[in-house]
Amino acid sequence: MIRFQNTGTDTAFNVVVTDTLPSTLDPATISLVTASHANTWSLQGQGTLKFILPNILLPDSNVNEPLSHGLISFRIRPKQPLTAGTVIENIANIYFDFNPPVITEPSVLVAEFSTGVVERVNGAQLLVMPNPTEAGSWYEGVAMTFAQACWSFGVLMAGRCWNSACWAPVRC
Repeated sequence: MIRFQNTGTDTAFNVVVTDTLPSTLDPATISLVTASHANTWSLQGQGTLKFILPNILLPDSNVNEPLSHGLISFRIRPKQPLTAGTVIENIANIYFDFNPPVITEPSVLVAEFSTGVVERVNGAQLLVMPNPTEAGSWYEGVAMTFAQACWSFGVLMAGRCWNSACWAPVRC
């Protein structure tokens, strides 16, 4: 969520918010959740979000503090696999009319768990996602028998694996 406030000395007529997404996020998964004012948005280049709030008429905080605020909220997924300890840091630039940008404080997210496990089985790479899971997993990247997959899953998931064809629990 990007929050902003007009703390200037006059009404802001147009607000533009830009956000250059970190390379760890997947721009193809962006969805707008909500915004305080009418806007248009676009994805430019290799992952720069641009929100335009035309004719916003955002009063300055000295004239009307409650109405001097605005926000934009969007969702985006990380690129897979996301490993534990991955740091995703993001900032936004907020332009009020023709003024230089107000740069937000960094928003920092540290992944506490992995969304995938890369494992070598018989010299081949195996990708298991999601991890951890309670409902089942799927694997890709190597041709193997179900017994080999169960052995690998058993090692990775404490002796229990999931049949990727039907997502049913199977004891390995």
